[in-house]
Amino acid sequence: MSILILFACGHGNQASPEDFNSFYEKFNTDESFQKSRIIFPLRGINTDEMSVLDTVYYWKKEDWVFFPIAEIDTSQFNYSIEYQPALVTEEVVSKEFLGQVFRRKYELLNGKWYLTYQADVNL
Repeated sequence: MSILILFACGHGNQASPEDFNSFYEKFNTDESFQKSRIIFPLRGINTDEMSVLDTVYYWKKEDWVFFPIAEIDTSQFNYSIEYQPALVTEEVVSKEFLGQVFRRKYELLNGKWYLTYQADVNL
Protein backbone atom coordinates (compact mmCIF):
# COMPACT_ATOMS: atom_id res chain seq x y z
CA MET A 1 0.00 0.00 0.00
CA SER A 2 2.89 2.41 0.74
CA ILE A 3 4.24 1.87 -2.79
CA LEU A 4 0.92 2.93 -4.27
CA ILE A 5 0.88 6.09 -2.15
CA LEU A 6 4.45 7.02 -3.11
CA PHE A 7 3.70 6.45 -6.78
CA ALA A 8 0.55 8.56 -6.61
CA CYS A 9 2.36 11.41 -4.82
CA GLY A 10 5.30 11.41 -7.21
CA HIS A 11 3.08 11.24 -10.25
CA GLY A 12 1.02 14.23 -9.14
CA ASN A 13 4.09 16.50 -9.00
CA GLN A 14 4.58 16.47 -12.75
CA ALA A 15 3.18 19.66 -14.27
CA SER A 16 1.65 19.72 -17.72
CA PRO A 17 3.73 21.39 -20.41
CA GLU A 18 2.84 24.98 -21.20
CA ASP A 19 0.36 25.46 -24.04
CA PHE A 20 2.19 26.92 -27.04
CA ASN A 21 -0.68 29.15 -28.22
CA SER A 22 -1.03 30.78 -24.78
CA PHE A 23 2.75 31.27 -24.61
CA TYR A 24 2.85 32.71 -28.15
CA GLU A 25 0.12 35.25 -27.50
CA LYS A 26 1.83 36.53 -24.35
CA PHE A 27 5.27 36.41 -26.02
CA ASN A 28 4.02 38.79 -28.73
CA THR A 29 2.18 41.22 -26.43
CA ASP A 30 4.30 41.45 -23.26
CA GLU A 31 7.79 42.90 -23.62
CA SER A 32 9.17 41.71 -20.27
CA PHE A 33 7.70 38.23 -20.78
CA GLN A 34 9.29 38.07 -24.23
CA LYS A 35 12.70 38.94 -22.86
CA SER A 36 12.34 36.36 -20.08
CA ARG A 37 11.57 33.58 -22.59
CA ILE A 38 14.57 33.99 -24.87
CA ILE A 39 17.71 31.92 -24.40
CA PHE A 40 20.46 34.56 -24.53
CA PRO A 41 22.75 34.95 -26.26
CA LEU A 42 20.19 34.12 -28.95
CA ARG A 43 21.78 32.20 -31.79
CA GLY A 44 20.78 32.93 -35.37
CA ILE A 45 21.37 35.01 -38.45
CA ASN A 46 21.13 38.79 -38.78
CA THR A 47 22.37 39.78 -42.23
CA ASP A 48 22.18 43.49 -41.37
CA GLU A 49 24.85 42.98 -38.68
CA MET A 50 26.96 40.19 -40.22
CA SER A 51 29.80 40.16 -42.71
CA VAL A 52 29.85 37.68 -45.58
CA LEU A 53 32.37 35.60 -43.60
CA ASP A 54 30.14 35.25 -40.52
CA THR A 55 28.15 32.06 -40.12
CA VAL A 56 26.23 32.86 -36.94
CA TYR A 57 25.02 35.94 -35.09
CA TYR A 58 24.22 36.22 -31.36
CA TRP A 59 21.67 38.70 -30.03
CA LYS A 60 22.55 39.95 -26.53
CA LYS A 61 19.95 40.47 -23.83
CA GLU A 62 20.99 44.08 -23.24
CA ASP A 63 20.57 44.90 -26.95
CA TRP A 64 17.26 43.08 -27.47
CA VAL A 65 14.48 45.19 -28.98
CA PHE A 66 10.90 44.01 -28.38
CA PHE A 67 9.73 42.51 -31.63
CA PRO A 68 6.22 41.11 -31.68
CA ILE A 69 4.95 39.30 -34.72
CA ALA A 70 1.51 40.81 -35.13
CA GLU A 71 -1.01 39.73 -37.70
CA ILE A 72 0.77 38.98 -40.95
CA ASP A 73 -0.40 40.74 -44.11
CA THR A 74 -0.76 37.68 -46.34
CA SER A 75 -1.02 39.86 -49.44
CA GLN A 76 2.66 40.78 -48.95
CA PHE A 77 4.03 37.83 -46.96
CA ASN A 78 3.78 34.07 -46.86
CA TYR A 79 3.46 32.81 -43.30
CA SER A 80 3.99 29.25 -42.17
CA ILE A 81 4.21 27.54 -38.82
CA GLU A 82 5.28 23.96 -38.19
CA TYR A 83 4.40 22.20 -34.95
CA GLN A 84 6.39 19.29 -33.54
CA PRO A 85 6.04 17.97 -29.99
CA ALA A 86 8.86 20.09 -28.49
CA LEU A 87 9.74 22.41 -31.37
CA VAL A 88 7.75 25.05 -33.25
CA THR A 89 9.18 26.82 -36.29
CA GLU A 90 7.57 29.87 -37.85
CA GLU A 91 8.62 31.59 -41.04
CA VAL A 92 7.62 34.83 -42.73
CA VAL A 93 8.76 35.28 -46.35
CA SER A 94 8.24 38.39 -48.45
CA LYS A 95 6.32 37.82 -51.68
CA GLU A 96 7.79 40.99 -53.20
CA PHE A 97 11.42 40.95 -52.08
CA LEU A 98 13.10 37.61 -52.66
CA GLY A 99 15.69 36.99 -49.97
CA GLN A 100 13.70 38.69 -47.21
CA VAL A 101 12.98 35.95 -44.66
CA PHE A 102 12.26 35.97 -40.94
CA ARG A 103 12.38 32.67 -39.05
CA ARG A 104 12.01 31.77 -35.38
CA LYS A 105 12.36 28.47 -33.53
CA TYR A 106 10.76 27.85 -30.16
CA GLU A 107 11.67 24.88 -27.98
CA LEU A 108 9.87 23.32 -25.05
CA LEU A 109 12.43 23.20 -22.21
CA ASN A 110 11.45 21.89 -18.77
CA GLY A 111 7.77 22.36 -19.59
CA LYS A 112 8.06 25.99 -20.82
CA TRP A 113 8.44 27.45 -24.31
CA TYR A 114 11.50 29.55 -25.20
CA LEU A 115 12.73 31.31 -28.31
CA THR A 116 16.02 29.55 -29.13
CA TYR A 117 16.82 30.68 -32.67
CA GLN A 118 16.06 33.66 -34.91
CA ALA A 119 17.01 34.41 -38.49
CA ASP A 120 16.48 37.87 -39.96
CA VAL A 121 17.66 37.64 -43.55
CA ASN A 122 17.65 40.57 -45.98
CA LEU A 123 19.62 39.76 -49.09
